[in-house]
Amino acid sequence: MSQRRRRDMQPQIQYAPVEREHSRSADERVETGSGDRPTRRAIALLGVLAIVGIVQIGFLVFVELDRTLRHRNAIAILEDELREARTEAGTLRAVAERSADETFREQLARGQGFLHPDETRVVVVQEALPER
Repeated sequence: MSQRRRRDMQPQIQYAPVEREHSRSADERVETGSGDRPTRRAIALLGVLAIVGIVQIGFLVFVELDRTLRHRNAIAILEDELREARTEAGTLRAVAERSADETFREQLARGQGFLHPDETRVVVVQEALPER
């Protein structure tokens, strides 16, 4: 197909007039504030996202530190309880080992207020002295 025939078949394209902003330098555009709007919006959006990200990271660090401190306190309390339970278990083991001893069992019973059948309990009540 010849050039002429091709030109006749294709419609003419109408171009809109173009502003000649390219003639100004980049420094002039920044000074006047007529920079590329999508770029400014993108930078602003990235700034906002960065701030939100920093706040979120700070919050997560705070939560993890709080959780760590609470767990350490709980572990310390449980270790104290375990130490007390082991001490009590040792005391009970010592009592269990002496359970065959007749005098030891009698001392335990008397400590709880028991008496032999032929003994009599005497309770002494002391009157309170008058206050001066």
